[in-house]
Amino acid sequence: MHLQISKTKFLLCVLAVVFLCAMLAACTTLYKPEEHGYTALVVYDANGGRFSNADTTGVRTFKYQPSVTIMEPGGAQSSQFIAPTRDNYHVVAWYPAELDENGEPRKDENEEYILQSEPWDFAADRLSAADGSKLYLVALWKENYSLIVDVGEEARAAGVENVVYSTYTEEGPVTQPGLSPEWDLHTFYYYYILGEGGEKIRLRDTSDWSQLVLSDETPQITVHVEWLTGIWKIITTVDQLEVVSSQNNYILDTDINMGGKAFGPVVNFEGIFDGNGHTIYNFATEDRQGGTERSKGLFSFRGNGCVRNITFRDATYTVTLTNRIAGVDTSFNVGFLCGDASRSDLSRFENITFQNCSLHAVRVNTATQISVTTGQGSYYGIFGLVAEGAEFEPAQGSEAISVEILPEEG
Repeated sequence: MHLQISKTKFLLCVLAVVFLCAMLAACTTLYKPEEHGYTALVVYDANGGRFSNADTTGVRTFKYQPSVTIMEPGGAQSSQFIAPTRDNYHVVAWYPAELDENGEPRKDENEEYILQSEPWDFAADRLSAADGSKLYLVALWKENYSLIVDVGEEARAAGVENVVYSTYTEEGPVTQPGLSPEWDLHTFYYYYILGEGGEKIRLRDTSDWSQLVLSDETPQITVHVEWLTGIWKIITTVDQLEVVSSQNNYILDTDINMGGKAFGPVVNFEGIFDGNGHTIYNFATEDRQGGTERSKGLFSFRGNGCVRNITFRDATYTVTLTNRIAGVDTSFNVGFLCGDASRSDLSRFENITFQNCSLHAVRVNTATQISVTTGQGSYYGIFGLVAEGAEFEPAQGSEAISVEILPEEG
């Protein structure tokens, strides 16, 4: 009985092996697309490009049924068939190559494909209805359009390279680069293009950039960089004016309407505050003397700190003087710009204009016993105190500052 069971198991095992071998034989039979109607051959030749990083031939081959539309590499309906790539180039179209009697693509004496006059229309064109047809498609490349950022001769001499954005594959406007170029000890200021007469035309906003259109007629557009020597903070908004610190350099890039808000005061300013020909206007600043302070102004300066190239308009600076300084029997120094500029080089304060500006000094408590100095001559109301022999002249067109001291001094 035991021997008979063993023989039965043996036979079952043999049958299982035979069945498995039959299955393996069936699996190793090659799928033949021709037997299923896929008789049309289409070859996609990337013509100098490649379909993937591992691609060494730049050629993809597919079988199709006759009379059908075919996949476009990178097309919306063929997401698994990615388009070929080539550095700084993009595919314009796919052109059918002329075939010789052996079905191979023909080439000219320069080894260039001989192409048909019209590109393949993947949406409308269909393969031949004949069995065994062959279509050989060749990618036609065009160099990408490019935006060139010219950093300038001096910057290049210092090792800063021009930046080339060569990813534009379609006609249309350029966009402002997201990152500005950098140059040690310099500040990027703005981009500009050159006009017909060589003048600088600044690119301020999106509407300016939208006028720079890449096309076959203008495949490259160059913009230039304007630099500021040194490290600067560029001011364009009220909020930026409200956080001016003592050690930075600042430059205005537009007129600033404070909208009635306060500007300053800025204490112990060591940098350069350059208005760049612009105006800060419509502000009312209230300040208060405290402790041992003997001078007040929108700015107090230290070292080479200065203000230049600026207009203050429709502005009021009011200082409340609260107490007499113990042991000191002297005047308070108050100025619209600076109460005590006796240690400043006034030659650095250039091209400053005042229009409809007023200075108010209000004495309270024990401060009523102290006189107030608000400057004299050309710097009256501007600097309360200057060094002996120092001179300052406001810019042409400047108006005298209206000064009021309360209570009035006898």
